[in-house]
Amino acid sequence: MNISTTHNMFSHIRSVYGSEVLTFVNNRIYMSKLVVNWSNHRVFNLRCIQSNLMPRALRVRSPDSSERSKRAARVAERTFLRQRVYNCSVRLLQIRRDIQQLDGHL
Repeated sequence: MNISTTHNMFSHIRSVYGSEVLTFVNNRIYMSKLVVNWSNHRVFNLRCIQSNLMPRALRVRSPDSSERSKRAARVAERTFLRQRVYNCSVRLLQIRRDIQQLDGHL
């Protein structure tokens, strides 16, 4: 689908169904992209947990070189990663609920 086809499709929706329906369609497209993006984030984070890998943004450095502080840093990193998976899951549920409401309007 090229740009002119997309433009014609949206113009057709606007002319036949009106601007309000076009807004709903655009929101539905946007939310579909959000679902894909958040799903990818969630899968990435789950794979990090399974592989014992830590994303750079979640790395914690221990203040000293003792084993106890290193272990505390590792535990904090894993906790942050699990929280990130939870946040992705909650956001996905919220987006899917919003999509259901939007589909009810369409």
